[in-house]
Amino acid sequence: MATTDLEMAPDEQQNLKQMLSSDRPLTLTTDDASGARVTLPERFKSLLKQILSELSRGRDVTVLAADAEMTTQEAADYLKVSRGYLVRMIDRGDLPSRMVGNQRRLKVSDVQLYEKKMGKIVTPPIKMRDMSKDMKWLSEHREEYAGKWVAVYEDRLLASGENAHEVHAEAKSAGLPHPLITFIEEPLPARRA
Repeated sequence: MATTDLEMAPDEQQNLKQMLSSDRPLTLTTDDASGARVTLPERFKSLLKQILSELSRGRDVTVLAADAEMTTQEAADYLKVSRGYLVRMIDRGDLPSRMVGNQRRLKVSDVQLYEKKMGKIVTPPIKMRDMSKDMKWLSEHREEYAGKWVAVYEDRLLASGENAHEVHAEAKSAGLPHPLITFIEEPLPARRA
């Protein structure tokens, strides 16, 4: 899969945008003695506008035929994942591929379909809450709850006990998001000098 750098001066970009925005047909003319001319179908204008828009934002543009194939590295680069991760996706059956000799090939259309599916199942990361009050509570009550499981939320104890499962269930019933559940170790015996 080849990529090409298309650098355009700002005035060239502006002229091309004006041509693509006009109602007149877009005509390509060779810059040689023949002066051959081709009028492009109107549907090409929207494709060219999209390509120019991406290029003007400094993004790379690659045009791929839907029935074309790509290597595992090209597919990994396209999906912005590591090649090893992509191979595991293929092995799990998440992405179809075929073998060409000893190398896998993936259809561009399958990779694009997987990309769309990925976008639908990816959820935004959970915002972490400030746990400084939890840590302060733990340091102040360490001796009192040594050898027990505790569930703490900010500056209060939600649950404590000998069993992690029970403490977790009790903390969950409080309905607070992401309480800190931990086991407080017994302090080490003091050393004699």
